[in-house]
Amino acid sequence: MKQINSYVWILSVLLILYILFHFLFFPDLGSEKALLEENQKQFVLNQFDSFHEKLNMDSTINYDSLLNIDYAVMDNYFSCCNSDSAFSENLKLAYKALEKENLELFLDEACWYKESIFWLDSKWILIEVLVWSLFGVFCSLLFHGSEAVRQNKFDPKEIAVHYAKLIYSPIITVIIIFSGNVLINDGAINVEGISYWVIVLSFILGFYSRRAIDLLDRIKDLIFRSSEAKKDEDELKLTLQGIVKFDSSIVRPPLKELSNATILVQSASGEFQSDILKPDSKGIFSLYGLSPDEYSVSVELVTSTKEYEAQTTLKLDENTADLANELILIEVTDNIDDGDDG
Repeated sequence: MKQINSYVWILSVLLILYILFHFLFFPDLGSEKALLEENQKQFVLNQFDSFHEKLNMDSTINYDSLLNIDYAVMDNYFSCCNSDSAFSENLKLAYKALEKENLELFLDEACWYKESIFWLDSKWILIEVLVWSLFGVFCSLLFHGSEAVRQNKFDPKEIAVHYAKLIYSPIITVIIIFSGNVLINDGAINVEGISYWVIVLSFILGFYSRRAIDLLDRIKDLIFRSSEAKKDEDELKLTLQGIVKFDSSIVRPPLKELSNATILVQSASGEFQSDILKPDSKGIFSLYGLSPDEYSVSVELVTSTKEYEAQTTLKLDENTADLANELILIEVTDNIDDGDDG
């Protein structure tokens, strides 16, 4: 019971500090990014129409002076945007372009930081996530702890688990929220556009901290799935190795010509055919990245006087991969035309 009371005190202090910081000490920090409302769009468009009417009615009006007046009117209208200078400057540029269609397009897509009781802009969103996840953890501890006390099942040994949750739950919550956002935005971390849902999600992840760990594990599987799949695929790839030799019956074989031999590997299924391979000066060659299958290997060597060839069929699997397969060259024909002695 004493432990439950301490949780109540800590949660109360945390909640009071949260309220003081948000409403008393730093009320100006509260903002959230949002699209313009219809009445805001209409205000700018009406101002734009009025601007052009004045120009058309009186040619003596100074353009820049009138434009500055309209800028001041819009700055005053959007004064609750927490000094969102980027929005203000972009609005003025679109307004100054003197094309209503472009201005309407800008207003449909423009976002600005408006007043909010929460700190939801990119600078302070992390604090909201941490604090609301702590709120969730404390509420969870109070709920489950009070239920355990009511049923006389409260175990003091669980207090260590409670303290651990207070430490890892906020960190896990931050990781999950930003990881989900990264996946949604194709790998780009982007906290803009996050609204009240982040408050709700942070609280839920803190309340169900064990579920949050399971969710983090799923995110891990999602992130590393492609790399692990590629790794598994690579593990199935085999290497064919061989060595080209001359038949022992050949007198004075042209050993120096071995590196000029051409080798072609083709699968029995017809799904794979290699590029032309060349052995080294000792006749050794290798081909990586083959799937288990039956392959035919053909070798051809043409010298200035002779032609040699070798051909074999072998089954490549985990047991035969990396073994040196011998391909014995035999003489095929004499390239020299003996002519007609008669």
